Amino acid sequence: MEENANSSLTEEIDLMRLIALKKLLTEAPGGLNDIYDNIIKTPELKQQYQKIIERIRKDWETDGRMATLKEKIEKKLQQTMERAQDSPCPDEEPEPKKIHEAVLEQKDLSELPLFNQGVGDASVIDSNDIDQGATGDCYYLSSVAALARMQPELFHGKSAIIKKKGENYEVTLHLRKDRNSKKRTPTIITVRPSTWVNPEGKPIYQGLGDDELWAILLEKAYAQALGGYDNIEGGTTKEALEVLTGKVSSTYDPGTMSTDDLMEKIQTSIDCQYPTTFNSRGTGEKEVEISFGGKVQKLFQGHAYTLDKMEGDRIFLYNPHGKHHLELDSKLLKTHFSNLQILEL
Repeated sequence: MEENANSSLTEEIDLMRLIALKKLLTEAPGGLNDIYDNIIKTPELKQQYQKIIERIRKDWETDGRMATLKEKIEKKLQQTMERAQDSPCPDEEPEPKKIHEAVLEQKDLSELPLFNQGVGDASVIDSNDIDQGATGDCYYLSSVAALARMQPELFHGKSAIIKKKGENYEVTLHLRKDRNSKKRTPTIITVRPSTWVNPEGKPIYQGLGDDELWAILLEKAYAQALGGYDNIEGGTTKEALEVLTGKVSSTYDPGTMSTDDLMEKIQTSIDCQYPTTFNSRGTGEKEVEISFGGKVQKLFQGHAYTLDKMEGDRIFLYNPHGKHHLELDSKLLKTHFSNLQILEL
């Protein structure tokens, strides 16, 4: 049982369940105990987990994790309610995050090419073009990087999901009617070649890569579809991969897999060119140091990474921040990562 405040209770959750959970946290005297009492219905399971639940409850109340969970629920509830109240228009400019409104301005980028093969790029579409800015959409940009790494043809050619249309671009995303809907519909988002920049003229969200548009347009299209950059803050790589392709991806937990199974999955992803992401344990992109091969590296907790390559027993992960990429082995993967997402195209 995972004993941290980054519970699945706060991820990909619908509005009614959030409201019910908030009510439990606010009104039920037993706190976490009452939450599990309402979730676990089988008497045998309740008895089996009673002691574990009681220990977790006491630990969480003692070290402040219960307060952290309550704070996360409040924040997630507020975000979800705001999303429910938004009326996104795919053809309107996405609003910047509220904390940035006073300092940003729109910059026209129509002079830039859609793609540009820079130094070190394997092709005009390369995962190293991804450079996450000041919004928490690592889940989305790491998924874009995974597609760029394994399936770059998705972004150019006859079946490309980005196409120029007059002075603008059309991006095809596979959207659901709402968060509870399973059906996805290919939706064309008309995107202007512009972005929000700071007073120095630098993009505040996804960067320019090699002075090119494709990654900026993909992020902007998603922000338009959801009603603004605030609304793409936080999510899952599973959702992002499916939004971008319309295909269902598979989820694995490296910590529960044998080393052989984990390495086989990674090798298969590389051999078959399956877009693949990893999500680190923890929350808030807290920085921690890990050592491998005599080198100290910076790992961000609660962060999404892209599978780049594997050499022998060494696995290389691309960080959508554009720096602090990781080189590690299966032991470190199993220790520090809780989610492996594979899209078998």
